[in-house]
Amino acid sequence: MHSHRFSTLTFCLVLRGKDELELDFRRFWEEFRSSSSEKEKERALNLAVDVFCRLVKQHSSIAQLVTKLVEAHVFSFVIGRAFVTDVEKLRIHSKGRALRVADVIGFFSDITELGICPGSNLLYAVEVLVTEVSEIFQAKFDPNMFYVHLHSVSLLCGVKSIR
Repeated sequence: MHSHRFSTLTFCLVLRGKDELELDFRRFWEEFRSSSSEKEKERALNLAVDVFCRLVKQHSSIAQLVTKLVEAHVFSFVIGRAFVTDVEKLRIHSKGRALRVADVIGFFSDITELGICPGSNLLYAVEVLVTEVSEIFQAKFDPNMFYVHLHSVSLLCGVKSIR
């Protein structure tokens, strides 16, 4: 029952143009920000990030896109925090201190019932925010984004602390 609804949602998102996707992003972002349930927040963020990744591939100016859609520093913080949280969950669920390769690959390739790949999307969003949107942050760079990236890499590599 639910899988039909979710696959229809995913199919509709694939067929939408830039303007509709921007509206979808804003709607999912608002759902994420206003939701009180962690499960609803996670679902809305996964959908917002999926739409963001689709939009990035359609726009020539990623920095302009980000500033048009959302407050860049808030979005980058949320994306970075979500990525670190997911990597920490992987580490916690792995046996011992080191991450298992199969778990990491699974995280970045698993597809949800919504037809999206949250791990891969999150990694792509972090990459875009760190590499493509630097002009937004030149005047007010969020140093936490760089720290989040380093912290995530250190977790993946099994380093205890980078401080």
